[in-house]
Amino acid sequence: MCSSDLRRYETACERYGSCFCEWVHAMRNACDGYDLTSLPSDAMNRMSAADQETQAPPATDVPRRGFLARLSAIGAAVTGVLVGVPVVRAFVSPALPTPPKDSWIKVADDIALLDVGVPIRLNFVRTQDDAWIESRTLNGVWLYTDDGEKFKAYNAHCTHLGCGYIYDKAKDQFFCPCHRGQFKVKTGEVLDGPPPRGLDELEVQIRDSAVYVQYKDFRLGVPERVEA
Repeated sequence: MCSSDLRRYETACERYGSCFCEWVHAMRNACDGYDLTSLPSDAMNRMSAADQETQAPPATDVPRRGFLARLSAIGAAVTGVLVGVPVVRAFVSPALPTPPKDSWIKVADDIALLDVGVPIRLNFVRTQDDAWIESRTLNGVWLYTDDGEKFKAYNAHCTHLGCGYIYDKAKDQFFCPCHRGQFKVKTGEVLDGPPPRGLDELEVQIRDSAVYVQYKDFRLGVPERVEA
């Protein structure tokens, strides 16, 4: 009998009472020659029970604990995503420019009030959200009709560097005073000067006698008509 066996029996002694303890202490003095078969059957049964109780928890507990830990981690991750995405969006999305509101702008209430054969500049305020600031800019279009039914609208910025141009009634043409660019009224094409292309024409709609223009800005100083 070895010392490890005695420790097992002492553990059983602490659990199962004095009778068993007396026998264990008697065996301590004769450890080397002790025969396990001399133990009473009830003592052997008690020792077996003690061994089983002092063993490590069943292996099945470990996978179950691991599963619960993984489940908790997954739940925490899902909760973090559900909470984090709206928060990130709230901070990031305002920093991204949004398209201007009301791209279709009413520029005239009644087509009957517009002169035929004479262009007119019509101004309006355009709203745009940029980051956390709502900006308002003054924009304009030139509107022209030669029959009172079909209308042309031009962006009011010169295609050279974006200056505002005027109508030269004496020559019946548009004129940009910045670099002396000249354009035809009926078509918007370049007559003279540095502009790389004609005026930027905009789409027009008539709704219940009112005139609406789909306003857009375009890149300046290039021959191609590219929306900005």
